[in-house]
Amino acid sequence: MFPVDKIKLENQSFDPIDKPQWYDKIIEDLKGKTSIEKLKAKTYEPFDVDPFYTEQESGQWKYLEILNRPTDKNKPREWCYLERIKVTNDFNANKEIKKALKTDVGGFILDLYDDPDIQFSKILDSIEQTEFKIFLESDNRAFTCLNRFTDYSKTEIIQNLSGGILYDPLSLLSRHGSIDDAVFSKIISMLERTENIKDFTVFSVDSSTFSNAGASVTQELAFSCSEFAEYCTRLSDMGVPLQTTISEKLTIEMGTGQNFFLEIAKGRALRYLFYKIAQEFGVKDISPHDFNILSRTSMWNKSLFDPYVNILRTTTETMSALLGGADYIKIADFNAPFRPSDDFSRRISRNISHLLRHESHFDKVADPVAGNWLIDSLTDKLIGAAWKLFLKTEEHGGYMEALKKGFVQQEINEVRLRKISDLAAHKEDYIGTTKFQMSAEIIDPDAINHDFNGNPEIDKALTPISSMTEFNQLRLRTEAFVKRLGQDYRPMVIPVLLNNTAVARARKEYAGLFFGSAGFRIEDSMVNKSLDEQLEYAHKFPKAIIAFCADNDALVDEEIKLFDDYKLNEKSEEQILSVLGKPTDYDKLKSCDAIDFFINQKTNTIDLLTHMQKKLGVISTEKETEA
Repeated sequence: MFPVDKIKLENQSFDPIDKPQWYDKIIEDLKGKTSIEKLKAKTYEPFDVDPFYTEQESGQWKYLEILNRPTDKNKPREWCYLERIKVTNDFNANKEIKKALKTDVGGFILDLYDDPDIQFSKILDSIEQTEFKIFLESDNRAFTCLNRFTDYSKTEIIQNLSGGILYDPLSLLSRHGSIDDAVFSKIISMLERTENIKDFTVFSVDSSTFSNAGASVTQELAFSCSEFAEYCTRLSDMGVPLQTTISEKLTIEMGTGQNFFLEIAKGRALRYLFYKIAQEFGVKDISPHDFNILSRTSMWNKSLFDPYVNILRTTTETMSALLGGADYIKIADFNAPFRPSDDFSRRISRNISHLLRHESHFDKVADPVAGNWLIDSLTDKLIGAAWKLFLKTEEHGGYMEALKKGFVQQEINEVRLRKISDLAAHKEDYIGTTKFQMSAEIIDPDAINHDFNGNPEIDKALTPISSMTEFNQLRLRTEAFVKRLGQDYRPMVIPVLLNNTAVARARKEYAGLFFGSAGFRIEDSMVNKSLDEQLEYAHKFPKAIIAFCADNDALVDEEIKLFDDYKLNEKSEEQILSVLGKPTDYDKLKSCDAIDFFINQKTNTIDLLTHMQKKLGVISTEKETEA
């Protein structure tokens, strides 16, 4: 046995190692097969993410200690889960509130877009529990909603109610291209109307407008800061004292997306940037923790197909929001892309918050990410990059002028199209939509929420969109075609293995993912048979897509002869022949007239599948192409 007692580790230390030395060691251990740059993670931000951090670097992030959440031993970490209720009439809203209060929700967002003409005396009738938050969400009719609420708030029964109006006219301007000219005067009137109502905000800055339009995290932060600065400028010029207005009457609505660590850092960076801007406007007696942040899970990455994956997405997004310091949480229903909210979807959303509180114990530690070098580094980089873009926006005359000139749209459109393009090239993937699709899943194309399935390119308004909108359109066109003609007309893909190698089989799997994006049926029951049996079987389906799969070392001359002979068969005349992969003698293979399409990692999925849909008759009009 090794004499452990003879080892003296006391008072021993190691020489400090700087970051370049660590990189040298890593490259050495990897035998020079990579470089420092390749070790860094690429993002849509104007910076890369380092693979590790050192103590020597941590000194430059000391200024971020102001963001560390103060500890309360009795309640280390609290957040309020908000349930959204679409108000169609007073009676139903009252019923939904009573039902939800039995499930431990912290408050509500009342969607008043369709009907601001409601009676709060009826909505809150016979509700004994009054210690919950209530936020009113509306458009330019928010002032009407607020008047009705403040008239009702004079009664004693709701003295403990608090919340606010989620009203961001600059966000409405961004999404719709126009707003009421008197919005700032209305905000002042709302401030006066709620002067004596404790803990009730009257306007907001909604960063989810940018995230749902496809913006990068840097852009979301920068343009939110520009909105905030616009409000501060306009209101201070109109004589509004910013000290109490900012800390007591403003809600920050933050969109929370899928990049786990960046989203945590975003929540912290958002607080710091707003704190810094407030100080620039002369608000000195304020802390980053004075800002109330309401997190909304993003709609940008929510899938129309295989929607239960959305539950996983919203769970990790909620974790990011809480670790990033959000005070309020609103979790999108997993089936929001295609169905109105219902009891089951609302229950699932509630349970995500409950699970993180009661099972994962997110409420037991005040600030788990405080002092984390990765989070501090990302926060620091986001603050620097966002501040730079914020100043650039201000050079255009502030947010409203920059929006009018198209600067904001141009900046976001560039990133938005790059994200959509990367998805089409499978540089990014979404389970259930671009890979591992549920082949047996059937959805009614006429019963979906088209709000997030619009035009990929931004025109004048920052339209919210799903990153998967083009894939959704592919699949929906197929589903509409099948709905008209029947399941027998669903386009069929038959993989044919030219040789039985691991590479050929991997390409057969890729064919399933590729064609599955458009809802095509994969018929691969014969892939374990001989090549002659596979070809004979394929001839039975005169309108099928044949996906030939082989490894890179297959003999091209023999392949070309096989393809030509197969195409000469009269049963193959209407079939679409495709080759998966990029063999060694690819240029020579491309000269084969029998092959209609070549599919590899550089293929644009959207363009090719749209073209195939046209050949198969799935698309017969220009209108269907844009559906």
